[in-house]
Amino acid sequence: MQIVNKLYGYGRPVGKTIIVLLSAFFIVHSARFFSLSPDVLGKYLPYTWAILGHIAGGAVALVAGPFLFWKSLRQKYRRTHRIIGQAYTIGVLFAAFGALILVSTTALSLGLSYIVSLHALGATWTITTVLAWRMAVTKQFKLHEEWATRSYIVTMAFVIQSVVYMLPITQQLGAANAIGEVLATIIWVSWTGPMFLYDMILSFQKRSRQPAPAL
Repeated sequence: MQIVNKLYGYGRPVGKTIIVLLSAFFIVHSARFFSLSPDVLGKYLPYTWAILGHIAGGAVALVAGPFLFWKSLRQKYRRTHRIIGQAYTIGVLFAAFGALILVSTTALSLGLSYIVSLHALGATWTITTVLAWRMAVTKQFKLHEEWATRSYIVTMAFVIQSVVYMLPITQQLGAANAIGEVLATIIWVSWTGPMFLYDMILSFQKRSRQPAPAL
């Protein structure tokens, strides 16, 4: 258990750096949609407000997330932490609603597997965020931190998907197979894998804090 905790501690700076870089990439890459150019919007043109709401809300969540987990900021400036948390929650809700509209309209041609995977992702994003907010309101701060972490894992899943979609191997797999099936697999793995890893680490940490049984 101590080994797991040490590895987790060593990996945090690397993880934070990766999160910042991926978030910056996602925001810059998605900013082109705000040009409102029909060529850029493509199939999203009839649902411009939905795609912009999804991107803007997601960007707010991406930027706000690291500040929420900044321990010294959280402890010294609680009001600021609450404001950032509220911005994060609103951003997620806007982004999730936009995603719901897009999945129910522009994604239909990619098949049931793709649609189900996106609905599951959106539902998980909303539920984990609402639970994080609820735990904060009821002052269950340890649970609040855990659910906020799960919510941010789902937030980052959208970024991971965007990067993986652009990889040549993804394009090759999509050309050789049903692209909807390939994308659905990427979506499921992008959040279930990190979520499983987080809960496994969390379980080890909780067990390591428990007192040893009396002999």
